[in-house]
Amino acid sequence: MIDINKEIVKELQKTGLKMYNEYFVDSSTHIPCITYREHDNSSYKEGDIIGYSQLSYHIKVWGKDLQTLIQYSKDIDSIMRDLGFKRISCNTLWLDGVGQRDLKYTNLALENFNNGGI
Repeated sequence: MIDINKEIVKELQKTGLKMYNEYFVDSSTHIPCITYREHDNSSYKEGDIIGYSQLSYHIKVWGKDLQTLIQYSKDIDSIMRDLGFKRISCNTLWLDGVGQRDLKYTNLALENFNNGGI
């Protein structure tokens, strides 16, 4: 199993926004911010010494105006592409004056079983 959460968080912190795992946010979380969660980390194909894992992430940018959502979602998209991910959806939602842009990404990652990871 590949674990790249730390790498994704490190890169997304370059946006300058606070980062939170989506499972640990509530109404007191400071906005604007970015939340993330790993949606899928499944074995795709395996051999004796290498395999491929299908990775999917939900990255959300939260803000109180559309311009914030647009700007940071562009930054997030660039970072995730640089990490080898492909955006598979993007949705914007509003509730009580708070917006979120929900970006979903997927990647097929090579795993080397001889060295314990990527």
